Amino acid sequence: LTDTSITVVLVESEKAALALHALAKRVGRKLILIAVGGCWGWRRKIGKRALPNGNSESKTGPAPDFDLIAWAGRTAILAFDSNASTNPKVQKARRAFSKELAARRANVLIADVPAIEGVNGPDDLIAVSGDEAIVSVLDSPSAAEPDVITLERGKLPAAVDRAEEILLGHSERLGIFQRAGELVRVISLPVPHKGEGLQRSKGTVQLEPLGGLPLTEVFSRIARWERINSKGDVQTVDCPPKIAAFYISRTGSWHIPVLAGIISAPLMREDGTILSCPGFDKESGLFFVSDETRPAILDRPTRADAETALKILRAPFEEFPFVAEEDVAVHIAAILTAIQRRTLGACPIFGYSTPAQRSG
Repeated sequence: LTDTSITVVLVESEKAALALHALAKRVGRKLILIAVGGCWGWRRKIGKRALPNGNSESKTGPAPDFDLIAWAGRTAILAFDSNASTNPKVQKARRAFSKELAARRANVLIADVPAIEGVNGPDDLIAVSGDEAIVSVLDSPSAAEPDVITLERGKLPAAVDRAEEILLGHSERLGIFQRAGELVRVISLPVPHKGEGLQRSKGTVQLEPLGGLPLTEVFSRIARWERINSKGDVQTVDCPPKIAAFYISRTGSWHIPVLAGIISAPLMREDGTILSCPGFDKESGLFFVSDETRPAILDRPTRADAETALKILRAPFEEFPFVAEEDVAVHIAAILTAIQRRTLGACPIFGYSTPAQRSG
């Protein structure tokens, strides 16, 4: 489940998952097979939502089991039953599922099971046409179908609403957030940058404002834009630049996630849990840029684990001429506070009496 080089194939029925599991063994492939139990089976009741009148309603969302799988960078193939090519309800469910997995930064692809006599799911295709037929389907998937926005005269605000609705499903994957009254995007510097007294190495993660032109490109990529011409025919068109301009003008009413900041090391949330999963953390609003070389943090560390970690943290400063052990303790506290600073309302001041080189 943690090896993202292994492809996940998601099907509707348990029988299809079992058939593909047996097929994978026969053809010598590593696959993770998941049966979701119908086109909407991947969603569950995950709690209750309080209503203004004091009542509550059921809250639905992705099954918690999906959190057990590392999705970022993994290929996920949706191989729904053959009626997915003709049934709008199944298509809607598949699009929603694609967006959910894409938001987890998976590479989502669609494998279309052919609608031929006697074939409903992938298991039927194996039974009717043999192993090669389903292998061909899995080996030639297409990109997940995009959402469609149809432009209608006099309904521009509705098109902007729809564009934001679609953007919400992609914002975390694309690193697009709102911060301090502007839209921003998380980027990684392609080359080193030096200027204004700062030097940033290649790969440094930072924020850049998202203007009208780049946002228009984003809208063009996440949706297919259509217009009905005078003859009643549907035409594919480019996203009009004024869509992005209108959306940017809605400062203060965006529904896009609010970004509190970027961190490069795990930290402890206010409830005591550890933020160690790369990407955007909804609870804290922080975007964690992970260093893959960093060792994993244990869920239940022992005192011995803590003492070992302390030795590692102290190692770079073994030759520093600290006056006493309490000085070392203050220095360690300063390092840990800097890491945890994003979640602290206030923190202590740390003073060094000999901060210049060679002054010790």
